[in-house]
Amino acid sequence: MHLDIDAFYATVSELLHPEYKNFPIAVGSLNSRTGIISSPNYLARSYGVKAAMPIFLAKELCPNLIILPSEHNIYQSYSKHFFQIINKYANKIEITSIDECFIDATDLVKKYHNNIRLLATKIQKEIKNKLNLSISIGISYNKTIAKMATELNKPSGISIIDENKIINLIYELNINKIPYIGEIKSQELYAINIFKIKELIATENKQKISLVLGSIYQNLVNDLKGLSEIKIIDEDIYKTISHSKTFNEDLNDFYEISNEMNDLILTVTNRLKKCNLMTNNISIYIKYPSFKTKIKQKQLTYYTDDYQTIFLAIKNLFKIMYKDETIRLIGISLNKLVKKENVKNNYFYLISWLFFKKSIPSIVIFRPLKFLFIKWCWIK
Repeated sequence: MHLDIDAFYATVSELLHPEYKNFPIAVGSLNSRTGIISSPNYLARSYGVKAAMPIFLAKELCPNLIILPSEHNIYQSYSKHFFQIINKYANKIEITSIDECFIDATDLVKKYHNNIRLLATKIQKEIKNKLNLSISIGISYNKTIAKMATELNKPSGISIIDENKIINLIYELNINKIPYIGEIKSQELYAINIFKIKELIATENKQKISLVLGSIYQNLVNDLKGLSEIKIIDEDIYKTISHSKTFNEDLNDFYEISNEMNDLILTVTNRLKKCNLMTNNISIYIKYPSFKTKIKQKQLTYYTDDYQTIFLAIKNLFKIMYKDETIRLIGISLNKLVKKENVKNNYFYLISWLFFKKSIPSIVIFRPLKFLFIKWCWIK
């Protein structure tokens, strides 16, 4: 089951400003010349306003568009309460962004007489009653199809796709509807005459498609055919924890970007600790105003949940990537996650933990160095 809050930022901002109810609004920079749209509400979208669109263009499409500033702390609070509610319904939850997650409802649905729609409706009603937010829910036998199902019936929809519906509902869609493919990959597939999902599945030109999609190609086709198993979160291995931010205005100041990145690192490491997980694979991704994207990844030699260790790894990756450019979006991802209790003989982690943990009396002398170390890392 895939759950996604509808127009999250815009909806929360609208709740904060009830005077703008029934108006086209969008969260974004108040600088109409250089700013971009972070999140438009559905009324604004009806005019053609989209996320990541320059505000001046959005104003041309919708002259009455009201731009509201980002309220990041309030968004985080709503997100926290959202996931607290979802946690009551599932032991297995994979959080993919501030307003979106997957849950494994295989066992849970038995409590609802195997009526999955009844369960989805109950979740929707509780979110609406407690947070005044609407969510859309997609249900299928793997995450790819479930996420696509969510997009078919927004806002406030419930879409269920089983093996009897997949051909009619999925195969005729454009390939840009496939999650995580992105505009660049879509254009590359168009160039080799792959426009629809059914063409991607049926083509014999597998070599060229593999060059475009890489290692995900076969797994993706299996997902789209409905052949893959449900893969929400394994009991012992969680897939990823990630968080990203699209800036209200494009940034090119190193220290401004660093501050934003610090917040992202803190967010993902807090979630890592809260879930009692550890990581040994860290990645950072950057999107530019041209929508070009760069991704760098680092494989650690040990598992960790330590903020300083993750901070240093991200900082080193960022220094390799950043060339005094203007940045629109930055994201942090912690990958290959495992439960903390399953990490054994992790001597590197133990050393890191001993060095940085405040509660160890024998290393109190290192506390002042800890903060100087972080500050020095960004300057160096």
